[in-house]
Amino acid sequence: MRSINPRNVTALQLRGDVRQTLARGTLLQRFGLAKMLLKPCESQYRIVWENPREFDDPASITTPDPNWLACALFGYILPPVEVHLMLKRDAAQTGFENHHRRHFLDTAPTLEPMTEEQAIEYLVKKDLPNHIWDGSYQGNRQILRIVKASSIPANRTFRDAWRVNQEQTA
Repeated sequence: MRSINPRNVTALQLRGDVRQTLARGTLLQRFGLAKMLLKPCESQYRIVWENPREFDDPASITTPDPNWLACALFGYILPPVEVHLMLKRDAAQTGFENHHRRHFLDTAPTLEPMTEEQAIEYLVKKDLPNHIWDGSYQGNRQILRIVKASSIPANRTFRDAWRVNQEQTA
């Protein structure tokens, strides 16, 4: 497989045959090319979550990187989330030292363009611990919530006391 140099690809070539141009490179090369050619996109959503295994930790807030979100919305760059999950399972094995299947990130077929909501769901599965989102948590608290960025307080004075709001919203 011939790799691409992002510096040699123009926006016109990218528009001509997106799939072939992006599919030739590694994931890192695809990200580099996208960073050069795509405008970063701020998400209107945030992922607020608590880890039930760490009782004293405050709620965590995960914000999508604007460049990553641009890649997800544009499409043909990200591998399926199952590849990331496979690598997470490998890393969780006893005696794990190094990934030997990282090449799947480069060789897996790329995903079609996503909506912002689909991109947030992808990010939840890719970046959050599996026990947060996979349904194995059996407690009576909600530990994961996707909220609008505007609902996160700008004043972070009491940040260490934040918890996921348990009130149901319509």
